[in-house]
Formats: sequence, C-alpha cells, structure tokens
Amino acid sequence: MADVAPDPHGATAAVVAFILALTTPPWPDDAAEAERMLARLGVHPTGEVDAHGGGSEPRALAGGPDTVDHVSLGTHEGAVTSTHFSLARHGGPRDPLVRREHDALVAALTAALGPSRSPIEGQPNPVVWDVGELEVGVQLFDRVDSSVMAWVEHRERSARAEAAAGDGPVLDAPAVAPAVRPGAADPA
Repeated sequence: MADVAPDPHGATAAVVAFILALTTPPWPDDAAEAERMLARLGVHPTGEVDAHGGGSEPRALAGGPDTVDHVSLGTHEGAVTSTHFSLARHGGPRDPLVRREHDALVAALTAALGPSRSPIEGQPNPVVWDVGELEVGVQLFDRVDSSVMAWVEHRERSARAEAAAGDGPVLDAPAVAPAVRPGAADPA
C-alpha cells in the first residue's frame, strides 16, 4: 500500500495473497529455509539486521508486493519466529487513506481466514487470526505517522523468544496468548 495506490483493491489482493502464501505449511524451521520461501515470493535479504538482542535476530528484507514498504524476518536461537512488514506510510496522523487501506485489508483477511480476534481486551486494534500454529495480525498506527503493519508469527516459537527476553509468556503458555488489559498497549 504505497503512498498512493492506483488500485487499492488490487493492492489489498496482493497483500492477502502474500500473507496466505506465508501461512501455507510448512512454516520454515530456520532462516535459510525462510529466505528460500520468501525468495519464491519476491522477497530477498538486504544483508542488514533490523535489531539484535540476545538470541533474537530480526533481519531486514526487501521485495514482495509493490505495497510492502519494509519486511523483517525474526529468528530466535536459529528458529524462525515471525515475518513482519509495513504496508503503508503516509504523512501525518489519522490519514483517511491509510485507514481505508487498513479496513480493506482486515475485511479481505476476514473473508479469507474467518473472524478475527483482539489480543488486547476491549481494543479494536490490532486484530489477529489464528491459522494453525501461526498468528496473522494487522495493526493500524495513526497517532504520529499513519501506517499499517502486518505479520505472520509462529505462536510457540515467539512465546519462547519472549520468555527468553523476560518480557513474554512462560514457555508452557497456552497455544493462544491471553488477552492483555487496555492501557498495556504501546501508545505509539
């Protein structure tokens, strides 16, 4: 969802197809396998690391649907935990075009994956779908710059990474993460 999408429905369809391809089993076991899978989708490593902490290594990637602005592959102790990507960046807060693009993506994913749920009790944003061992999520950011972030995350591996970092659920947490109370969300 670039700055101005000439065909927002086509852009939404491309992002949904990208997400559905990421959720097609099997989920990659390691970064090399994930990079091969992503290469088939037109996404390639940039050779950069987005951030680094302990055994977690988010890696910067480039490519994917024209609407994808930035892609990161998350790993922890060699296992792939997630793929996150930004879909839209527009100047200014509460951009109505970004809101429409977000809403179109959520509607299209709901049509493809079924009803979503909110991981934050009482909050409409973000929304997530449980797809087997994976979680698909979409979040709208619109307080400073308007953007949409989406992700596909392996729930168990991500829980282990969060537990190892000391800021997540315990290792034998339920397959579906419990809801978080309002106010606990990042104000950004």
